[in-house]
Amino acid sequence: MTRRSALVALLRRLWNAGPHPRRTLVASITTASCAVALAATAGWLIVRASTRPAILSLAIPMGLVQLFAITRAVSRYLERVLTHDRALRMLGTLRVETFATLARCIPGPRGRRSDAELQAQVIDDVDAVEHVAISTLPTVIAGVSAALLSLAIASSLLPAAAGIMALAMLLLALAAPVVAARWSTQPAAGRIRLDRERHEMLATLVHSGAELSTSPGLEALLGALDRNTAERRRIDATLARRRGALGAATSAVSGLAVLAISTLAVDAVHHGHLSRTTVAVVPLLAIACFELISALAPAAQTLSSDLEAMARLEATLDLPATWPDGHTAPPRSTVITAQNLTLCHDAAVPLITGCSFTVDRGTRLSVTGPSGSGKSTLCDALLRFVPPAAGTLTLGDAPFGDLDGSDVRTVVRALDQEPHCFNATLRANLLLAAPDASDAECLVALERAQLHDLARSGLDIAVGFGGERLSGGERRRLGLARLFLAAPEVIVLDEPTEGLDDETATAALCEVDRWSGDRPIVLVSHRALDHAWATAEVRFGSAVLAENQP
Repeated sequence: MTRRSALVALLRRLWNAGPHPRRTLVASITTASCAVALAATAGWLIVRASTRPAILSLAIPMGLVQLFAITRAVSRYLERVLTHDRALRMLGTLRVETFATLARCIPGPRGRRSDAELQAQVIDDVDAVEHVAISTLPTVIAGVSAALLSLAIASSLLPAAAGIMALAMLLLALAAPVVAARWSTQPAAGRIRLDRERHEMLATLVHSGAELSTSPGLEALLGALDRNTAERRRIDATLARRRGALGAATSAVSGLAVLAISTLAVDAVHHGHLSRTTVAVVPLLAIACFELISALAPAAQTLSSDLEAMARLEATLDLPATWPDGHTAPPRSTVITAQNLTLCHDAAVPLITGCSFTVDRGTRLSVTGPSGSGKSTLCDALLRFVPPAAGTLTLGDAPFGDLDGSDVRTVVRALDQEPHCFNATLRANLLLAAPDASDAECLVALERAQLHDLARSGLDIAVGFGGERLSGGERRRLGLARLFLAAPEVIVLDEPTEGLDDETATAALCEVDRWSGDRPIVLVSHRALDHAWATAEVRFGSAVLAENQP
């Protein structure tokens, strides 16, 4: 998407963000117009008052000054309220759409990016779009409105001064923003790249700090962070110098234009082409107008990168779903059948070919094979994340492709290899699976998951960021406790006993077997001990199904 298309998309979103879109535009134009009218009226009033006329002859101009001043303040307030309201409505919709799009892409190639990259794109780009909506666009509207009104008034009073004003406006409103955009394009691109690299390094430092603290990699990472910070500071300094130079140039242009206009106004008064009371009107018009237009150059410095951010967001929204939702009603049967199933994951080379099995009530399906043979990919397919490249996968009588992902995942729940823990209490992390569960039910789930110590510690303990206060085995069993609370119809366990000793692993799986009753279970594990109670087996070799035993 080009920058022009991104701007059009942004304007369309802002226009459709809420009711009465014209009110925001009217408020911005009114604010700029009142600023120009106030300068012109005040200038005329000051000069007229210096001649000591009858006080009643100044009543109307004084009233106009008060009217323009009050109207400007009120319209400015309304403009900010309406602008922020519309921008926040747009951003709320944009964030929801972006999140929903990324959710539909997981765990496909687009959805498997690092957390830092997602943060840089989704959070930072949305903030950039917010800057355009709240700062840049109102500045452009105010500058254009002030320029048109100022030129109209100046042309009626002193055409020569209007010509000088128009030339200065061209320099301030066109040349300066173009120069500002060119000066900022390359540094801004470098800044974005460095910010993303910094996000990546900080994410690595936060998530792997414990491992890095005992390896030479920590020193290298900190050194890279220092170099990144120094480079970012250099770019910031370059941008600041260019902003300063551009600000000085615009101030010089404005000052010279006002000086020339003032000279023309005085000369016009001497030759009788302009009344003495209006001698200050045109220069003050120019000052008020130039003040609004001079803000266009700083806005243009960030406009290019902001529109690129909007283009990236729109491109993200256009990403196709890894497996689009269907429209068939939720199935009544929970029997899962695979016939000659072929699965690929992030590559054209199939991981699984010719896989056939049935998961019915009472089934305990054991999935075995070496690492990389497609076991976790099969779990993703059962959760309706990865579509089959060939063959069929059905839930009841309905193919998975005809069902909504949420309907499938209501029936099928999984314990994945890395259950995510939020930086909250143990209770809050458990209630993710069953928001209406009582404390007693949460404690029972912890006991079933062999988390006796945590159950005795209470539900108000904090698990830390990413569950850092829990061991790897405890995090996995916390995911198992969530599964107990959710009580799905079909259970998928992906390496549920990783990091557990044999006694705890056996106790946990036996509890799952007792609790589940005749619910079907699909178990993926490298441990031979875990498959002792399986009733059927799917064995993968080098990405090829070897057997399917009853």
